[in-house]
Amino acid sequence: MELRRGVPPAMLAAMAGTTYPVLFVHLDWPGAPVFVHSAKGVLTWGGRDWKGVGAFGSISIPDEGGGSMVTAEASVTLQASPEDLDAYMDDAIRNREAAFYWGSLTARPGTAGAQLISDPVAVFHGAMDAAGLTFEPDGDNVISSITVGLATGPGARSSASVYHSDQDQARRHPGDTAGRLTALASLRRETITWPES
Repeated sequence: MELRRGVPPAMLAAMAGTTYPVLFVHLDWPGAPVFVHSAKGVLTWGGRDWKGVGAFGSISIPDEGGGSMVTAEASVTLQASPEDLDAYMDDAIRNREAAFYWGSLTARPGTAGAQLISDPVAVFHGAMDAAGLTFEPDGDNVISSITVGLATGPGARSSASVYHSDQDQARRHPGDTAGRLTALASLRRETITWPES
C-alpha cells in the first residue's frame, strides 16, 4: 500500500516496532475552540494543551480515493451529560475550521514519559457543517452524544461548476445570450418512435 501523506521518517521508523497511535482533533468552536485527542491525559503539541477524551469520543474519516475535487465527509462524536451538550447546540458552527492529525506516542497514553515521536500528520482538514444531539437509554442512565458533521472539498453547487461554468458556456457558444441557442431546442430534439408489435 502506498502512503500518500508525508509521514516523518522518525514516525515511520517507530512504526516498525511498538507504537501507541493517537488522533488529535481541532474544532474552531465559536468562543470555545476544541483541542482534544483520542488518548488519556493532556498532551502538548503545537503550543497547545490537548485534552484526552479516550472512549468518550469517536470520529469517522473519509478515504483518500476521491481526489481533491470531490466533497469528502467526516464526523466527530463526543459523549457528555445532556446539560453540558445542550449549551452548545445553538452555536453557529457552519463553515468553521475542523482538522484531524494522526500521531504516535513513545509510551502508553496516560503513563509518565509518554510523548510524541514526531509532529503529527494531517489526515483531514475541512469545515464544520451541523451538529446533532442524540440520547440513548443505558439502564437507569441516559447517554447523550453530540455529533458534528464535517466536509472538505467543494460543495454540491461548486462541484457542478467544475463541469460547466459561465466561461465554459462562452467558450463553446460565443455570443450566446439569454438562451438564444435553446430557443429552438425542441425542434432539434431527437424523436424516438417505439416499434409497433
